[in-house]
Amino acid sequence: MLVEVLQPPRDVDYQTFFGQLLPSYLVEGGSVLDVGAGTHLHAPLREVRLRAGWMCGVDPSQEVMSNPDLDEKYQCTLEQWERGGRTFDLAFAYNVVEHVADPTAFVGAVVNVLHAGGWFWFLTPNARHPFCVLSRVFGHQAFKRLVRRAYYDPGLGYTVNEYPSYYRMNSPKAVAALAGRVVPAAFDTLRVYYMEAGFDPYFPTALRWLPRWYDRAISPRFPSRRLILICGLRRAQPTRDA
Repeated sequence: MLVEVLQPPRDVDYQTFFGQLLPSYLVEGGSVLDVGAGTHLHAPLREVRLRAGWMCGVDPSQEVMSNPDLDEKYQCTLEQWERGGRTFDLAFAYNVVEHVADPTAFVGAVVNVLHAGGWFWFLTPNARHPFCVLSRVFGHQAFKRLVRRAYYDPGLGYTVNEYPSYYRMNSPKAVAALAGRVVPAAFDTLRVYYMEAGFDPYFPTALRWLPRWYDRAISPRFPSRRLILICGLRRAQPTRDA
């Protein structure tokens, strides 16, 4: 499988970039699957809805059934979905794969939902960034509930989710290994972007100088240590006999 580490454009935040990236991999009127669709499509991703002819979504939460941006919706995980053999031109997951407990089953399901030549794109925290290291160290559910309450915002609600994070497919190395092992030769290309994002709001005020120092000193010089990882996997085209 070809692995390409690409340079994102400058002066564009990661959410806007992801929103621009997705429709560029979709033909006009194509079919799209939103994995972990939630209650709505995030504003920066609206362009993919405008370009799609049909958009389906899956999510284990009942809230997905009220999602107004989907033409079709199912309350289940991707691995549980009884899709009836249907495939899509594009599938994507926005801040979802870090919560996947069984990445082997997940990647196997991704293979099955893509047309030949179709892409699966996902945005997630980068496992090599300190944020993920700290999250794993302090990821005990009791501690996470405490942090969730501490960072409650009256205007935004809870800014820390309550479900566990595993970070089992949050590096290009892990993704490439999974893709090659689950269904050999199912994918022919892995494209990777690393993007910066501040993580100081997760620190007490007195310690916010630490993540701010990291963002100034480390992230610009070492792209693979940036917080945001964006990956795309392309379903291989069938080979033709000469």
